[in-house]
Amino acid sequence: MLGESPDAAAVPDGMAVRLGVPAGRVWRALEELADAYLLHQDESGRYWLPALVRDYAAELAAMRSAAPEAGWRADSVAA
Repeated sequence: MLGESPDAAAVPDGMAVRLGVPAGRVWRALEELADAYLLHQDESGRYWLPALVRDYAAELAAMRSAAPEAGWRADSVAA
């Protein structure tokens, strides 16, 4: 999901609604990614991808959207 719109901030509560999972689960996943320096959080509580991670996430999202046609399988990282 982070790679679908890599230039946009990740808002945990909105992501939880979209994924259909409890907000706490999304918060924990984002915190784990932040702890691993794969995203950072700004003062407003939104999460952002660093440039290199953003490029990689966009690449994975593109692979996922092409997956049914090309026979590729990309598993969800944060689920």
